Amino acid sequence: MGHIELAGVHEIMHQVKQKRRVLFLFAHLHKGGMQRAVSNISLALPDDFEQHVGYFGTENPPFEYHAILHDFNVSGSLELGLFAKIVNFFLRLYKLRRFVREQHFDVVVSFGEAANLLNVLSFNSAYRVLSIRSAIGGYGDADLYNRVYRGLIRWVYPLSDAIVAVSVDLKKQIEKITRGVPPVYQIPNLYHLDRIRALSIEPLPTALSYLTKSSFILNVGSLVSQKGQGLLIRAFANISNDYPSLQLVLIGRGPDKDNCVAEASQLGVSDRVIIIDFDSNPYRYMRLAKVFVLPSLTEGFPNVLVEAMACDCPVVAFDCPTGPREILEASEYGELVENMTVDALAERLNKLLSSAERLAFIKEQAAKRALHYDAKHVVAEWVTILSGRH
Repeated sequence: MGHIELAGVHEIMHQVKQKRRVLFLFAHLHKGGMQRAVSNISLALPDDFEQHVGYFGTENPPFEYHAILHDFNVSGSLELGLFAKIVNFFLRLYKLRRFVREQHFDVVVSFGEAANLLNVLSFNSAYRVLSIRSAIGGYGDADLYNRVYRGLIRWVYPLSDAIVAVSVDLKKQIEKITRGVPPVYQIPNLYHLDRIRALSIEPLPTALSYLTKSSFILNVGSLVSQKGQGLLIRAFANISNDYPSLQLVLIGRGPDKDNCVAEASQLGVSDRVIIIDFDSNPYRYMRLAKVFVLPSLTEGFPNVLVEAMACDCPVVAFDCPTGPREILEASEYGELVENMTVDALAERLNKLLSSAERLAFIKEQAAKRALHYDAKHVVAEWVTILSGRH
């Protein structure tokens, strides 16, 4: 699906007699790539839409939404028992169906497996769009989660009106499973590049201001096994003797933090690996980093990769499913490395860090590529979907 220029947005909306009521639905408001993506879409849409965001939980939103927020949580949602979870699911289903009917929504767009399932099975009268943002089969076909995920896509998702895949490869995966029902469209994540660049020039926190004059490799992401920080630490250790002043900065929190600390200690680089628990503005680190590395084992469409490129930062990524190859176009705009291969990652980092000319070229290319995902262009594709013009 090609980009439609922003000038066409108002022409499309002119043909819509009144504001279309849109409900974006996902499980939680907490900080994550999915929530950030919905926020970016919400802020980019023209005022011709009346936007609402529905969620299940009690968190305060870390992102801004140009929408009215609705909590669909039900009492007892924190119960751990299977029976309680099943009961809560049907209570949420009833609550969502009634809300959509009473509020006369034109479109319900859901994000994530739980929200997608509720959206489909609510059988509401709105145009139901499912957004799929995770690679299918990322951990092997035998994995229970992947089998359940494929089953949902094959048997339940075809009951929806449309599916939006976040990457080209993911679109192909979905179409292979669903056999073209319902129609599958591809819309990449969109980014407010002017805002990202403005935030990137903000100063670092005082306690970390020394990084301004340091040379460091950067990764931003949740500290979970899927994100591969352990592999990055090993690759960093492999080249650490060649670059004695180089540091590795990880920004994120998660259950793998202790494993990352232990890995760095075991490899003798604990004094050069800095883990920053959280920073609402990672862009200021991206602007200063020597290289940004995405060592993920699987992705959907990695936000941080494009955001780093928007900050003029050279990027290196594992060629994982899905997203990095599409964004970097086989190393034209950054360095792609064989997935989950520590030695290959270390070798590529070494070649890149030792070549000022290559670093400068990749930096320039990255900034050019980021423009492709600017909100001003991509939002028109969402306007088309939400206007029911497919």
